[in-house]
Amino acid sequence: MTPAENKLVELLASRSSLADASAQLDKSVGTAVTTFHEQGYLETGRTMIQSFDDHWPQDIQLHVFAEDFKPDAPSERIIVHDLLAECPELLAFKERHKDNPLAHGK
Repeated sequence: MTPAENKLVELLASRSSLADASAQLDKSVGTAVTTFHEQGYLETGRTMIQSFDDHWPQDIQLHVFAEDFKPDAPSERIIVHDLLAECPELLAFKERHKDNPLAHGK
């Protein structure tokens, strides 16, 4: 994972609202984590989630952190989280860096 992804995982893991998710993570053999905004979900995310559900081992869960929308979860092992509700620090981060071209890959 990149340093930014590690930081996101750390922030999310520190949130008390993720206690249930953490308990689910402990019970599984493995876990995958992803995040999407709605456009990313429509372009590739929906296919990625379905492909995960079709092809990954059944004892692996996928935690989807969705930014400002609720994607479909085709099975019980796809756990959807509200990214902005569970990581409010993200909003402050985005506001601080909205005019920083480096933060937008430029």
